[in-house]
Amino acid sequence: MSGLLLFGGALTDLFGWRWIFFSNLPPALGAAWRRRWALPAVFTTPSTASLPAS
Repeated sequence: MSGLLLFGGALTDLFGWRWIFFSNLPPALGAAWRRRWALPAVFTTPSTASLPAS
């Protein structure tokens, strides 16, 4: 168990900051964009109700 924790800690030290940065940057930008340019819900959430009747 301690070996796994040490291995995980080494991975975090080597790659953790990159993973955290690149995995959190797009969602953070997306949330900020949605807050800044708020669109009606019909444009932001896909729904069958918004599709034209066939």
